[in-house]
Order: sequence, then structure tokens, then C-alpha cells
Amino acid sequence: MAGSDNMYGTAGRSGVPHPEGAGEGSWVAPIRIRRILTTTAWFGGLVAFLLWAYASGAWALGYLGGLFAGGLNLFLIASIVRHFVAPGRWSAPGALGAFAAKMLVVYGSLGVMLSIRGVPKEAVALGFSTHLFVIAMKALGRLLIERSRQQGGLQTHLARSRRR
Repeated sequence: MAGSDNMYGTAGRSGVPHPEGAGEGSWVAPIRIRRILTTTAWFGGLVAFLLWAYASGAWALGYLGGLFAGGLNLFLIASIVRHFVAPGRWSAPGALGAFAAKMLVVYGSLGVMLSIRGVPKEAVALGFSTHLFVIAMKALGRLLIERSRQQGGLQTHLARSRRR
């Protein structure tokens, strides 16, 4: 990438890389959060399609609503942390604004979804917690890859299994 000077390919206007590649003073989420949101969107879309096909449209709608609220929650938490922790980006008004948006929009939308009759509460809770599942699975995958590398990688594992 042109002009990139850190491993994430983005740096701030001052030339100092933002933590996790937050971008040029932008409001977008750090790259790791964006990857989680993208992975969750694909996985959630598949789950919503299966819920629509095998359960009902109400389950799929509740799941998608919870998925959206969970994604917005994760994005706003990252924004709050970035406003308090990132060097050169400390901003109490920005953090308070993200916190207010989190409380009003995320929990307000969850309250509305949970109060609508016909939308299963379990589907909303499942959608909201899907992001945590994706984070846990990505961490587990990284752990397995690291352990595999420490033990000689996949080739060593395949060679051992052929000897048996």
C-alpha cells in the first residue's frame, strides 16, 4: 500500500501508526475489529439464511437484528477504548459520545426488538452473542496454528500419522 509505514498499512496524520491500524484519523474501526465484523457478517448471513429456511422468518429477523446490535456494540466499544487509550487520540467528548450512542442506540434497539411480539427473544440473544463466538473461534484457530508451528507444522504431523 502506498504510504503505509506499519504492519497494518495505515498511519495517522502525524506519521505515528495508530493501534491496530485505525486509519488516518478516521472514525472507522481498527482492522482487527473490522475483520471480526466482516467474518461475523458472512457467518451471520449464513446462519440467518438457515434459520429462515428451517425455522421461520421471525427467527431470521430476530437473529439479524441481534447480529446488527452486537456489531454496533463491538464497534462502539472499540471506539470508546480508542478514545481513551490510543496515544494522541485521547478525547473525553468522543468517548462520551460513543458511550451515549452505545447506551441509546444499541440497548434501545435491543429493547425494541425484545418487546416486539412474534420475534423470538432467543434469536435476538443468539444474534447479539454471535460476535463473541466468532472472536472465540478466531482465537482458537490462532492457538491451534501456533501450537502446530511449535510442533513442526502440518508436514511433521502428516509424516507422524503416516508412520502409524
